[in-house]
Amino acid sequence: SASRPSASRPSASRAKKMALVVGISNYPSSPLANPVNDAKAVAKKLKQMGFDVVMKLDCSEEELTAAHREFTDALSSDVVCAVFYFAGHGCEYQNQTTSLRPPHAPTTATFLGRR
Repeated sequence: SASRPSASRPSASRAKKMALVVGISNYPSSPLANPVNDAKAVAKKLKQMGFDVVMKLDCSEEELTAAHREFTDALSSDVVCAVFYFAGHGCEYQNQTTSLRPPHAPTTATFLGRR
């Protein structure tokens, strides 16, 4: 007998793979050479693997926050795999919290905190 898909798992035809890929190279005080190129390469590979990819390059804090919120809001039961990739500067706070750092953000800023 043929096996039926579980009610909790989407069928292969409905299954989604989503990715938010971010690369920030253009930091005013300390630009980086590779994050934008790395993000482009990762996005290309993820697309080849069947992911729906949203890519943000050298975006502002506001753009990154909006993209992250849209990405997390779009996660649903038919998403079988979700990838968030960030290339750029990060910062650590009290040896516990690692944060992403968009351009023009102060080095002590927390970003993309828990909702």
